[in-house]
Amino acid sequence: MPYLGGGGSEDDESLLWDLVFQPPQRVAVWPYAMPPSKIPDTMRWIKRALSKRGDFEVEIGETAPDFGLARADVLAIPGGNTFDLLAWVQQNDLEQSVKDFLARGGKVYGGSAGAILLGADIAICDVETGGLDVNKIGLKDTRSLNLLSGAVVFPHYDPVDAAYVFTCQKWADENHVVVVAIPEKSGVAVDGETGYLNTGPEDVVLFKPQQEPVACGAGHRFLL
Repeated sequence: MPYLGGGGSEDDESLLWDLVFQPPQRVAVWPYAMPPSKIPDTMRWIKRALSKRGDFEVEIGETAPDFGLARADVLAIPGGNTFDLLAWVQQNDLEQSVKDFLARGGKVYGGSAGAILLGADIAICDVETGGLDVNKIGLKDTRSLNLLSGAVVFPHYDPVDAAYVFTCQKWADENHVVVVAIPEKSGVAVDGETGYLNTGPEDVVLFKPQQEPVACGAGHRFLL
């Protein structure tokens, strides 16, 4: 199952993490949204965060062809620059590998950039369109894993920030897609093939083309 984190800390997303991580799972980490110099810090963070929950086998996925998926129970994809992350996935031809991993019962957790990757397209994250990431590498093909019924993801969402509300609604209207806007203190679990669960505690907001936004409270199940 895919799990989407809003981009907060492990404490902010604790209700989502409760569903994803149960010891003694084997966790493969793809920290490639981060620059190489920051990857060791990212690995230390996730190992420390998971150690509070019990004993896990946590390894960086760094060996082709599957980058740790063959042995893993969970694939964890933390945040950083979404363009860099998608470029790495494309370069290593990993889209089908992730889908095969899910098909055999694996869990995929994406936080922030990782959550955006699980949607249909990452271009919503571009600072040029109101997102938070700079496309430094000039990535042209922004189509991503498309695990969410064609929807795209906007993490770090704040309902009182008018710019975020405008960006999400504009994207939904112009691209004829659903935007799943997730605050840092929340997460979404994909519940079956087309069902979704807001783990809370804060509201997840759905932006649909030419419709008013819909706030889904903690524990609310919804369709896209």
